[in-house]
Amino acid sequence: MRLYWLVLVGWLIAIPATAQSIPVSQVKVVGSSAAVLGFPATATFDSFSLVPGTMTIRTSGTAIWPAVAIEPNGAPVQSGTLWVFLHIGGQWYATGAERLRPTQLNGGKPEGSPTDLIGAGWLYDVNRWGPMAGYNPAPGEIVGVMVVAGSTRSDNQTPVKERTNILAIKWPNASGANPVTVVWSEGETPLPDPPTPLPTPVPPTPPSPTPPPSDSDTLVRIEHKIDNIATSLEEHRVATRNFADKVVSFLKDPRTILTAAGVVAGWFAAPGGK
Repeated sequence: MRLYWLVLVGWLIAIPATAQSIPVSQVKVVGSSAAVLGFPATATFDSFSLVPGTMTIRTSGTAIWPAVAIEPNGAPVQSGTLWVFLHIGGQWYATGAERLRPTQLNGGKPEGSPTDLIGAGWLYDVNRWGPMAGYNPAPGEIVGVMVVAGSTRSDNQTPVKERTNILAIKWPNASGANPVTVVWSEGETPLPDPPTPLPTPVPPTPPSPTPPPSDSDTLVRIEHKIDNIATSLEEHRVATRNFADKVVSFLKDPRTILTAAGVVAGWFAAPGGK
């Protein structure tokens, strides 16, 4: 139970407050009107797909947006603008990136490769888009997208002041994605990043057992004991032999026998002797 609570606390600590959301109030708009972020989100950005050669947008509630002209005295051919949000150097930036015809609010539009679409195809002029110019998000990087009524790419033609919600997506790799992965939608609670797993404790290494004596050590000790026994036996044999030699020498000397006999006789002749 204690381990469970430790894991739970560690998981909660690992959750950032706004894991993958876009803080709209902190976004800096470049090259377009910042007032667009204050438009009500009356329409819904349903899905966004991007594969080499084609971008597909699906929205709800945009069919009523009127088309506008982008050339003087031109025909009204543009109904919306795709905005992008990029996180560069710790700051979120946004701008109108690509105009959309009425059929492209719910359909496909020819585009280039995901690898350089934004920096090379859309935001190529540093005088208009500043830090966003030439920036291409890496695969998996969080990018924001939304659709705004009218034409707001370096201009501000908005006969209706409406927009979709903002989607935070994972930018696809060179192969594209159909659809892309959405990690947050404006108005929803952001999904937390997965908690960092706790490291698995490594058990301490048990002490190495003392190895038993090897056969060679045992043989050396046995040989040493045998040598000690042999030395003792040899010393005992020498001492026994010396004693035996003395006994034999004693018995071979007649003077020694006579002296011994005299001692015995004197002992019996003495008072109290037997």
